[in-house]
Amino acid sequence: MSSRGAHNNRIFTDMRLIRRTVEALIDQSRFRIQPHARTAHQQFSDSDRLAVVRWGGRDAPDKARPLSDGVYVCWATHPIHGLCRAAYAVEHTSVGEVLVVITVLPEE
Repeated sequence: MSSRGAHNNRIFTDMRLIRRTVEALIDQSRFRIQPHARTAHQQFSDSDRLAVVRWGGRDAPDKARPLSDGVYVCWATHPIHGLCRAAYAVEHTSVGEVLVVITVLPEE
């Protein structure tokens, strides 16, 4: 079961479902990388960012935001950048759902 949050983001209560949804959207090339992700952490290529989100685990709501925002985080070990965290959302648009990569950063 899911509903809509901030910016029309989908709210997930089942983290297995969000993981399947993220992987399917990447497979379908239905994603957008926020400009902030590109400017704040320039050491990551777009392929790096997608790899962290795709292969990430421990998906959970972003504790820095209200649950109603529909923003989630995951962690993955990238072969070049080490342990990384990603923040992302699944946004409903006029053409269907799109994965929005908000940021990817190294964990220190």
